[in-house]
Amino acid sequence: MMDQSFDPFGGNAAGLPADNGWGSGGGDASFSATQTVTKANDFDRVTLPVTVATLNNLESTAEKIQFGIYSFSQVRVIGEVVTANITGQQIRYMIRDYGNEAQNPFLIVQYFGVDATNLTPLIEGTTVQVIGKIRTFDDQSAIIAFKVLEVPDINMREVFPKEARVAELYFTKNVPERYVNGEMADFAGTFLSPEAPQSNNRTNLAAAGTPGRTPFAPANTTTPKALNGSAVYNSTQRPGRGNNPQQNRILEYFATHQVSSEEGLSVTTIRNAIHGNANFDADINDLAQNGVIYTTIDDNHYATITE
Repeated sequence: MMDQSFDPFGGNAAGLPADNGWGSGGGDASFSATQTVTKANDFDRVTLPVTVATLNNLESTAEKIQFGIYSFSQVRVIGEVVTANITGQQIRYMIRDYGNEAQNPFLIVQYFGVDATNLTPLIEGTTVQVIGKIRTFDDQSAIIAFKVLEVPDINMREVFPKEARVAELYFTKNVPERYVNGEMADFAGTFLSPEAPQSNNRTNLAAAGTPGRTPFAPANTTTPKALNGSAVYNSTQRPGRGNNPQQNRILEYFATHQVSSEEGLSVTTIRNAIHGNANFDADINDLAQNGVIYTTIDDNHYATITE
């Protein structure tokens, strides 16, 4: 099932049958055009879904992906592990798009802390989700990974290339700026249109308009100071918010106390500060698995992906 990262219409994350994905359900608005109607470089902190094929088209030492006037250095990719090796304090993965055995694999580098023990890389053939920054490594473009997670959900694997393609079209066609300027007529009848397709025979009250909310964008048209990674990986989360009150307190503590993304904050410090309950460890793991936070100097220190 596709997450809501590139559903600019606010569709229900539960799937199309509920409301057809056209404006009701309060879907994630991370990529709403009016929320991000600013300069193209405001999108640099957005985590962009891309395929290995797209990464392979980068110049050898490029550190950004360019779609039209928009550039991105922070990416998310789902692929298949070709090789995995531990070298010093890093794991080097080579991954390719799932099922594309003829494709040149792309380098993923994941660092781990000096105190890490019994660390076992994910094995060849495992489908993984990688979240990280494009950086030059050994004179070639690579992803320096915040997280490398196994993807057990076959639906997530199958739909990802489509999600990445939507993202590419969304920015290549300059939808954010064109929507604000009222230049969306060219997209009528396509999935980039803010209007529901006329051929849809199902009841679609959202397409007629929801009081107090347009089908395309929320009322807030201000420029976000930072787009939190949670909006990209888990459609039940909202920017700067977790899935429950304790996760919200954890993120609020990061927002007010994180000084450096290099060291981050210790789990013990956060737990004591917010008086964490019995689910604290599970909530930290949940935020990490969804790409909202990532480990820094060791497995007990975390930082938020965007500051």
